Amino acid sequence: MNRRVLFGCGGALILSICILIAGIGAILIGFQPEEPGDVRIQLKAPDSVPRGEPFAVEIEITNVFTGVKILDSIDISLDYLDYISVQQSRPPAYDSFEIPFVQFVSYTFEEEINMLETKTVVFEMVGEEEGFYAGEIDVCINKASSCKTLEIETTIGIEPGR
Repeated sequence: MNRRVLFGCGGALILSICILIAGIGAILIGFQPEEPGDVRIQLKAPDSVPRGEPFAVEIEITNVFTGVKILDSIDISLDYLDYISVQQSRPPAYDSFEIPFVQFVSYTFEEEINMLETKTVVFEMVGEEEGFYAGEIDVCINKASSCKTLEIETTIGIEPGR
């Protein structure tokens, strides 16, 4: 009888673990990021800048929809920010925080973009170490899971153009 109880408990434990794993998998599959529609997004950034010199990364968001859109956040990958620091943004982000596990810093704006309006967000940055830095910028519209991903690359050198 003791053996039956042990096998029963072991079976129940294995079944519970399988259900837990299946539940986590279903949650992850159900959370699929979507790309925002009805907006046009452009990135302007220099290819190379001198070390220690400030430079601007501009993101233009145009609402081509008849309703209002909300610029929820702009997320910059830590790969790009390895030795590049964000000094400020215009308009100022009202919050910024590192997103665990996905290696991004999120800058929250909650700015309205009216029909056919263009909003420009400018990040003032400084390259602290020489090197080639590349990463992604996610521009999230209306909610944190509706983002357009942009690629960014910048070489930080000793002198301009290097």
